Amino acid sequence: MANILLLLPGGVKYIDKYGDVLWELREKRRWLIAISSDGQYIITGRIMGPMASDELILFDKYRNELWVRPISSITEVAISADGRYIAACGSVVHYFNKYGDRLWSYDTRITIRSMDMSLDGSYVVVGNNMGVYLFDRNGKLLWEYDTDGAALTVAISSDGKYIVAGSKGGKLYYFDRSGKLLWSYNIGDLISSVDISADGKYVVAGSYNNNVYCFDNTGKLLWSYETGAWVNSVAISSDGRFAVAGSNDHKVYYFAVSSVISTPTPTPTPTPTPTPAVGEVRLESDKVAVAPGETFDLNIYLKGNVSKAVLVNFTYPNLVEVVDTKTYGVFDLIDTITQGTGYVKYLGVSTTGVNLSNKIKVATITFKVNNSAEPRDVIKFNVSTATINGQNVPASTITITIVSEPWQKYDTDHNGKIDDLELLQAIQDWLNNKLNDLDLLNIIMKWLQS
Repeated sequence: MANILLLLPGGVKYIDKYGDVLWELREKRRWLIAISSDGQYIITGRIMGPMASDELILFDKYRNELWVRPISSITEVAISADGRYIAACGSVVHYFNKYGDRLWSYDTRITIRSMDMSLDGSYVVVGNNMGVYLFDRNGKLLWEYDTDGAALTVAISSDGKYIVAGSKGGKLYYFDRSGKLLWSYNIGDLISSVDISADGKYVVAGSYNNNVYCFDNTGKLLWSYETGAWVNSVAISSDGRFAVAGSNDHKVYYFAVSSVISTPTPTPTPTPTPTPAVGEVRLESDKVAVAPGETFDLNIYLKGNVSKAVLVNFTYPNLVEVVDTKTYGVFDLIDTITQGTGYVKYLGVSTTGVNLSNKIKVATITFKVNNSAEPRDVIKFNVSTATINGQNVPASTITITIVSEPWQKYDTDHNGKIDDLELLQAIQDWLNNKLNDLDLLNIIMKWLQS
């Protein structure tokens, strides 16, 4: 067993196989880390926060700082097995050698959500809100593919022959090196993490529907396993024999890939035809992605038959807080919103029937994203109660992704806006070549919206 690198709230720890701490970095910043296969090199992305560029730092195993490179924004880092090549990205993919020389850069113009590198650094794959991109070692874009929703997670086989990606729309994609889509699988909910064995024969995926999935390289689902909450991360051993998953139920799951067998599907028993639903409840947001400190509206819509009473109860995570609520008087007797820690309830009661044949907005709840939220966190709203005229009806769930944008670095008062002084500081940095043209444009657009 090799040495282990731990990313902790208070910094980074490097420990040996016996658990002894070899060295640590004590600094309460957000860190991104990757380590070479032999443990000789550690690449870190130190997130500096507002008004400063992030820092890409290469250490050796003794904690000697080999070099530091400022980068305007870092969301992911990767390193080849032998430590000869390093990649870092924000919206731009940067590719370095181990001496700190920047070999090439490529601007995707959209914040990159995930990145992976083949074993020898010959190929780099990234995913962003548009889809998947594959580059060779020389910085040539080999191909790109538009996914169903943001490509939140990507992985590449050791030899770079196969690429897997998971999307916010719940679809899993499996490509060969040429960009040909060999197969896809609709999981049906946000895919948070994927990994692939060294030879590409096995793929594991974790989803916000609480399940871990394992596939072979033909797209056959070998097994799935339901955890106690949504799955945050998955990994598979290079030989494809073992897989591990981390879930929001605070548990780690360890699988022997070939020995996990799906529970057989029982023969269905005939059941009476259910009574058609009298309507549906939908939660819809005015934004699909938000930044820390930003506000957004979540609207409650109803559609169905004539109704006199509606009750909706939904939960939300501690990544956000309610700052305002509004109802629209659709129901004339009771038309109210109540809230508590982590939940919102809407009750509408009318003396006369309300026609819901056309979708009607009955309430708006304005949320603010907490400043402690980090890029790639996901805000998920779950409807626990949805009734129309006392009958349970279908209800939608919704997810909103936390993103990191260049303007956030200059939002010093964390109010989700750019004021005049903050814009002037960004312009000053641009004049001093500390900010590129696209990032300045992003900040100006936010200033115009503020």
